[in-house]
Amino acid sequence: QAHLEKRMAPIETPKGSRRLFDLVECTDPAHRVAFYFALHDTLVCGDKKLASDVAMGGAKRWRVVTTDGVVINPSGTMEGGGKPLRGRMGGAQSEGLSEAELAKLRKQIDALGSKLDAVKAERAAAQSEARELQKEAKRAQTVHNKQAMQ
Repeated sequence: QAHLEKRMAPIETPKGSRRLFDLVECTDPAHRVAFYFALHDTLVCGDKKLASDVAMGGAKRWRVVTTDGVVINPSGTMEGGGKPLRGRMGGAQSEGLSEAELAKLRKQIDALGSKLDAVKAERAAAQSEARELQKEAKRAQTVHNKQAMQ
């Protein structure tokens, strides 16, 4: 932790960016070290163009994240961003499914859940039987080896 604490001091960042770690408010110093471990010197910029300029434009390459979630790594690769995903809870009802269709789907879910439980039980029994057969085969091999030595 001591090597991280030395690097947690404020740093000079390119114009238009701030270090993400410096924006984290944390009361417990031990937690600050954990945040620094995760974030290191990742910078935050307002838009993708500025973030790209900051990440690749200077003498030092930075890991930069934009406020809309695009991450630009020091290697130049980009992650995230794009169209935000919307929650899927209640999606079936928003598509206008009737109560009968919902009941049918719930019944299918219950049936598949029961089938899954049965398959899991069969698998557990098969694994147990396989272990017993392996033990038996090992005992038979030991007996065979003893008889071959005599």
